[in-house]
Amino acid sequence: MIKLTACLSGYALKVDTLKDDLDAINRNVDEIAQLHNAALTTFKDQQFDAASKDLTRLKRETQKLNNDLKNRLKALQMNRFQASSPSVVKIRHVQIEALWKRFFEVIERYQDMERMYERKYRQRIERQIKLGL
Repeated sequence: MIKLTACLSGYALKVDTLKDDLDAINRNVDEIAQLHNAALTTFKDQQFDAASKDLTRLKRETQKLNNDLKNRLKALQMNRFQASSPSVVKIRHVQIEALWKRFFEVIERYQDMERMYERKYRQRIERQIKLGL
């Protein structure tokens, strides 16, 4: 049992770090959604430009986190067979699958939010055109 625990401790730290990073990406998605709403509700160019600048920065940061997380997940997946026992391999496999599932859920949430913003932005532009602004 001690051997199993020792095998998992360094690995568990990596898993916990990945979970923390998934939480950070989720927080970024929430913040991006707030900035999208701010951009959609403002009528002043300065406020729109500021929100747009913040959006660009946060999207870039989130994309970097996504790519880094994906690469670390792949590395963890490749190394799962380096465990000392079949039970450790099985535990790692289950954890990695759960992390991949959560990663894809976060990505899907981000993409859905972006599509919704694009749709609302188009609707706003259409209204402005109809009003002659």
